[in-house]
Amino acid sequence: MPATTETVAEQPTGYINNLTPEQVQKLKQLWSKLFEIYDQQVEESPLSTPTGRSRQGSTDSKSSFGSFFGKKKKVERESVFLTSTFNDASGTSPAPLEEAIKGVSGKHLKAACWSAIGVDNPDALLLRFLRARKWDVDNAFTMLSAALRWRIEERVDEIIHLGEAGLREELERLEPGSAKKWLDQFNSGKSFLGGPDINGRPVCYINVKLHNKDAQSLEIMKCFTILTMETGRLLVAQPVETTCLVFNLADFTLANMDFDFVKFLVTCFEAYYPESLGVCLIHRAPWVFSAVWSMIQPILDPVVANKIRFTKTDEELLQYINKENLPEILSGTAHHSGKYTDPPVTSVVDAAKEFPEFNAVKEKYEAATREWATTPGASMDGRKDMALEYRLARLKIENEARAQTHYHRVGMIKNENGRLRINYQNENSVEEDLTERV
Repeated sequence: MPATTETVAEQPTGYINNLTPEQVQKLKQLWSKLFEIYDQQVEESPLSTPTGRSRQGSTDSKSSFGSFFGKKKKVERESVFLTSTFNDASGTSPAPLEEAIKGVSGKHLKAACWSAIGVDNPDALLLRFLRARKWDVDNAFTMLSAALRWRIEERVDEIIHLGEAGLREELERLEPGSAKKWLDQFNSGKSFLGGPDINGRPVCYINVKLHNKDAQSLEIMKCFTILTMETGRLLVAQPVETTCLVFNLADFTLANMDFDFVKFLVTCFEAYYPESLGVCLIHRAPWVFSAVWSMIQPILDPVVANKIRFTKTDEELLQYINKENLPEILSGTAHHSGKYTDPPVTSVVDAAKEFPEFNAVKEKYEAATREWATTPGASMDGRKDMALEYRLARLKIENEARAQTHYHRVGMIKNENGRLRINYQNENSVEEDLTERV
C-alpha cells in the first residue's frame, strides 16, 4: 500500500496540514524561542565546536570519534541523556533550560537544527516537539534544545557524512578489529529497513535472535542505530510522519537481551526523535520475555507504551504488514532489503564542502519565518511553498551531503537530479516519487 493512502483529511489536529489558530500561535512562539538561541553568543568549547572530517581524513590528529567510542567522561555521558528531562513519564518536569544548552554556541545549535530538519518540512520538526510536550511551548523548547545538544555531542552530522564506509575506516583506526564488528551489524541481518506497512509507513525490522550483546560495543550499536534512523527518515514524507518498528523475538533467549541498547533506543524515540514512532510490534515473544518486559515497561513513556502491540502469530502480524512486504525471516516474500552490499570507500562525502545556493535558501526561509513569527495574525498561508522550496534545494545537494547507504546501492532510495524516489522492491512494488511531499 503506497504512503499516499494516508490523506491530509485523515490527519488529526496538530499536524502540518491541520492546525488550529491556537496551535499556529504555539508554533510561532517556539520558532521565536529557537531564534533567540540562534543569536546567543557563548565562549567556544569542545562541545560547541564539533569537528568535521573530510574524505581525506580528520581535520586534526585527534579524531572527534575518539571521545564518541567509549572514552567520554562520566559527566559528559550524563549530560548527553539529560535524564532529568525525560525520565518523568508525565513529561511535565523538564530539566532547567540552561542545562540543555549550556556551553553551546548559537551557530552550532542552528546547524544542528537544520541537520535535524534534514529534507523535511521545517515546521513539522517543531510540531513534533510541541505535540510531545502537549503544546507547552517552554517544555517543548527545552526538549528541542536538549535534542539539538545531543545531536552535537553524538556527532550525528559526522555519522551521516561518514556513512558505512567512513565509519568502517574510522572505527578500525581507533580500535583494530572494529571494522569487522561494524560491518557485522549490517551483514548479520539483525536489523534493516523495509516496508511499507498497511498505513504506508516504512518498517524497521529487528531480528533479536541475531544480536549478541558481547559481540560489539554499545557505542557501535548506538552509531548503527543513529545511522539507521537518519537513513529511515528519507523514507518518510508528508502526510506520513512515523515509522513502524518490528521486534522479531522468534527463538529469543536471554543471551540476546541487551538492556543498555534498549534504553538507548527508547530514549531516542522519546527524547531525540519524538513523534516518529507510529507502532511498535513485538512479534512471537516467548514466555522467557515476560521477565524482560517487566524490566522494560517501567522505563517507557506512556505515549510510547500505548504504541506497542504484541503479535503472537504470523496471521496477527499480517494485520499490520502485508505478506508481500514482509521479509522472508518473518514468513513473507520480500527478500531484498535484508541482503547487505558492502560499501565502496568512495561513498564517504566531504563534510567540509560548502553549498552556497542551498544556504541562501535556508537563510531566506529563516528570515521569512522570523517575520512571520512576530507578525500578529499571520497565518500558515505560503509556508508550504517555502517548505517545498527548501526541500527541493536540500534534495539537490543530498548526494553530496550524505554518504550513500546500502539502501541507495540496492535502489530502495534513489536521488537523481534532486528527485527523491523510493522503491521497496517487493512483489508488486512501484517506484514512488516523494520529492514534493511537504
